[in-house]
Amino acid sequence: MARKKEKRVATTNLTVRVDEEVRKEFDKFCANVGLTATTAVNMFIRTVVRMRTVPFIVTDTDDKHIVTKFENVEAQSQERGI
Repeated sequence: MARKKEKRVATTNLTVRVDEEVRKEFDKFCANVGLTATTAVNMFIRTVVRMRTVPFIVTDTDDKHIVTKFENVEAQSQERGI
């Protein structure tokens, strides 16, 4: 029986600067839920591409601090019919 050849997808590197303490907390979170940082970032990127929006709300407050509120991506997907 012949094995089916897997289609290889070309990949590229993405370099981002992140506060060292935030990175440590992110890595710890990812490890706790069984992910790597790379997998988590890929999940985010694929969600943005699929939904054509970021999966959280970004607002500007009166004192000019950026506040983000994470929302349930599943609920947003259902609202958009995705």
